[in-house]
Amino acid sequence: MAEAKTKTISSTEFQRNIGAVIDQVRNGKSAVIVAAHGRPQVAILPVDEYESLVEARRQLAWTRLARLTTETVVPPTDQSRDASTGDD
Repeated sequence: MAEAKTKTISSTEFQRNIGAVIDQVRNGKSAVIVAAHGRPQVAILPVDEYESLVEARRQLAWTRLARLTTETVVPPTDQSRDASTGDD
């Protein structure tokens, strides 16, 4: 969805108009946040946008893992081990 606006509706409004809300999201007019007691509970967005978000999150996780596994780890020296344990 190319920068569609996000609309917030109550859970009651969602229940009353579920078909229209789904059509609105499917047609790319807006993503919808459903709120209960004034607090956001769920987001409704087109499947392709959801899949893009899942893929982006997966790629970010792999990037972080790759960064962690390629960082140089410097093992402690004998002197630093002795200092940390109190052994001399």
